[in-house]
Amino acid sequence: AHQVLLDLRDAAKLALVMDPPGVALHLWRPAAGLVTHTSYVGVPGG
Repeated sequence: AHQVLLDLRDAAKLALVMDPPGVALHLWRPAAGLVTHTSYVGVPGG
């Protein structure tokens, strides 16, 4: 997948970068609410 590159310089142009593949684990606990953990499992574009 891709995301927009965060570049806050005045002359920065809009750019996209490739994310590495990953998984997201979501856990709901009534006392704590939603907990999310993201784990990357590969290399960008590979």
